[in-house]
Amino acid sequence: MMPPEAPAAGLVPRLLAAGNSGAIALLQQGREPVSFGGLRARVERYASELRALGFGRRDLIAVSLPDTSELLIAFLGIADVCAAAPLACMLAEAEYHSLLTRLEVRAVLTKAGEESRVRAAAQSLGIPIIEWNAEAAEMRLVWYGAPAPPSCPKPRQMPQGVVLVLETSATTGCPKLVPFTSENLFAIAGNMQQALRFSAHDRYLTIMPLTHLLGLVSGLAQLLRGGSVACVDGFAADRFAACLHEFRPTWYSAGPTVHRAVIELARSGQTAFQAASLRFIRSGSAALAPALADALERVLHVPVMDGYGLTEAGQVTSNRPAARKPGSAGTCLGTSVGIMDNSGELLPAGREGEVVLRGPAVMHGYLDDPEGNRETFKNGWLRTGDLGRLDAGGDLFITGRIKEAINRGGETIAPQQIDHALEDHPAVAEAVAFGFGHPTLGEGVAAAVVLHAGATASGPELRQFLASRLSPSRLPDRIVFLHRIPAGQYGKRHRALLADQFREWPGPSAADAPSDELQQRIAAVWMRILKTALPGPTDNFFALGGDSLSAAIMLKAVQSELGADKRMLQRVDFFECPTLERLAAIVRECDAASGEKPFTGGPEIVLQGRGTGVPFFCFPGVSQDVYYFRHLARYFDDERPFMAFGHPMEDGREKPAIDDLAKQFVARIRRIRPTGPYMLGGHCYGGILAFEIALRLRALSESVPLLVLFDTPTPGYPKPMRHWKQYARQIARLMSGFGREGNRVADIAAHMRFLARIMGSQAASRPEPVPGIEAQAVTPAHQIQDYVPRPYAGKIVHFIAGEAAVSSRVLEDARLGWRDFAAGGIEVQQVPGSHDSMFLEEHAQDLAARLRVVFRNV
Repeated sequence: MMPPEAPAAGLVPRLLAAGNSGAIALLQQGREPVSFGGLRARVERYASELRALGFGRRDLIAVSLPDTSELLIAFLGIADVCAAAPLACMLAEAEYHSLLTRLEVRAVLTKAGEESRVRAAAQSLGIPIIEWNAEAAEMRLVWYGAPAPPSCPKPRQMPQGVVLVLETSATTGCPKLVPFTSENLFAIAGNMQQALRFSAHDRYLTIMPLTHLLGLVSGLAQLLRGGSVACVDGFAADRFAACLHEFRPTWYSAGPTVHRAVIELARSGQTAFQAASLRFIRSGSAALAPALADALERVLHVPVMDGYGLTEAGQVTSNRPAARKPGSAGTCLGTSVGIMDNSGELLPAGREGEVVLRGPAVMHGYLDDPEGNRETFKNGWLRTGDLGRLDAGGDLFITGRIKEAINRGGETIAPQQIDHALEDHPAVAEAVAFGFGHPTLGEGVAAAVVLHAGATASGPELRQFLASRLSPSRLPDRIVFLHRIPAGQYGKRHRALLADQFREWPGPSAADAPSDELQQRIAAVWMRILKTALPGPTDNFFALGGDSLSAAIMLKAVQSELGADKRMLQRVDFFECPTLERLAAIVRECDAASGEKPFTGGPEIVLQGRGTGVPFFCFPGVSQDVYYFRHLARYFDDERPFMAFGHPMEDGREKPAIDDLAKQFVARIRRIRPTGPYMLGGHCYGGILAFEIALRLRALSESVPLLVLFDTPTPGYPKPMRHWKQYARQIARLMSGFGREGNRVADIAAHMRFLARIMGSQAASRPEPVPGIEAQAVTPAHQIQDYVPRPYAGKIVHFIAGEAAVSSRVLEDARLGWRDFAAGGIEVQQVPGSHDSMFLEEHAQDLAARLRVVFRNV
């Protein structure tokens, strides 16, 4: 994976020639400014001393110096001769020992005249030490060291052209060594210049460590433009305002940890931040929450330029404040970005998959890691391990890390979305979501929260806050309050450490018992259903092992066994704060309520009872409780009630005949509303039930102006025999274009198998799914063959889930078969989400808006 040997690309000469000799290149507190001419002389001095000591292009030298101009000059001097590996100065001796062993350096350059941990580690490994004497008028390199023990690794031979080696942050795995050629660094610097548009008049402040790619390349990119770099040894809250005043920088790079510290300084009133010299701030090293970016812009009165990048490729995308899209990481710079599925195919705009990269900025491969390189590179693309999507305008949206994703009952949840939602709360300074072991769902959602100094907030309060921002599956089951979030040396938060620490969360809290008789009676129901110990007042039903279906069973049991008012079953706000004390409060409120109820009689749930318009009666799919419609009901329509009906199939038992069930529901609906008009709808199997109910109501001369189907398959469909000629033509088209991209052997084979099957058998009623056809669009239609729809003269609107593509290959999509029975016409709309996720809060608002338009047009 490494590039072939080639002459050095001349990083240092090109960089030093960028500025006028008399122009300032480097500044540092307590030192005279260094001009470009002075920088050139010092770098050449370093290079000549290294050559005199016998170092050449194939050598690797580790550098451990204070994070100031000394380190930047040392890097340039070494890079002109061989390759440099900058080391952080605050590591423990054991960490240096491990890192130097992995790097296999020929020497370590460090400060003269003092003992240090890196010196001790190098000496224990027998690695020669190069001392730099800062007190001498001229730089002086001294060869120093002891013979290497036999057990120590031999110095590695670097591929020609490599000038820099950095270690990945390893927040989700083992650290890897990333080599950069001069051309890699030029490309990364060029991408940064394209994004930030700085010039020779700009000055960069080195808050981000120079041992981090973002910090180092930011300095190099500014020097390549002929501008200056003001070097400070990291971020210090008590010196930040003074640095802005003394150096007058026009920009700096930093991660979210520094941004939070700056905001806290402003809130404490320690400085007025008179920083008129700043033009912008570059944010990097970790994802930036929108709320944090807004707060920082308010404090410093300059735009925050965030984007997406990684050690292996540098800055990949950048946002521009004038065209910033909410949640976007910006548009691509000089690096090509794609979204790839598990099979290695690139996905179109709007589809989520793994973010992949290629281009001159991307490293060629990890050092001495052939297995890691085979996993990381696929079809010429670098796999980042990040999940994301590209929109039609080319904006990149990062949705999470593959290794950090939480699998909650089969749903994949990106924790970063929860982080950002929590950090929108005014009391929360920092938040990190992660997964923990859950007895029924596999993984539950937890969050670690750090509050602002002097602020207060409780777990239930934060959950209530999140309820309007996240779907129920993303609401944390557990919230733990910490003094600080564990983070790496560059501020990237260690989500994996929290997940390991809280992997097995304890059951019910023993600190508090139910506070009164009502809570005790509800607790007894919880204990029976969840098979758990006695819960406390603030224990979370879902954290104790509950899920959506068991919650529905529990609520019905509480209502029945306690003789509670049926209105409590309509209180879906329990799902936003599912604690024992909250449910007890709901029971009391409903029992104390007076006045006419919107509807009575039966287990139907009124999810939205406002308005005097024609109510909407809706039926769930198989194995679904009615509460999953609650987000659609919330955004639905204040002018008409929304009622959901439970039915015997919601627990997954054998389904009774559609005709018998529809007859029962017609009677129940007419008891609730004796005469029409009626508005009906249903999801999946519930849509078929709603279709038959609508037929029966119209047969009774009742008005049914609207029937709404939500991703509902047609019984008996697809009908392959009607279209065998079409499939034969499709095979011919594929054969004529054989060899072109996208016409795979598997596609042709699938068409051939299917055509042979329908030509050879008149009973091909259950064809196998083929590549590209969603299983959910085929399977349900074969579980209800006993029901035969009849023509329907009313208006039908069918909302089809957008993530399950409407098929035009091999099989006709089972959801489109309704057009054969829609004598009164059918309108089909494709909506965001999958078969089940179309009702989650993230998609429900869009679906409800479309539904309101449909109602207005009826």
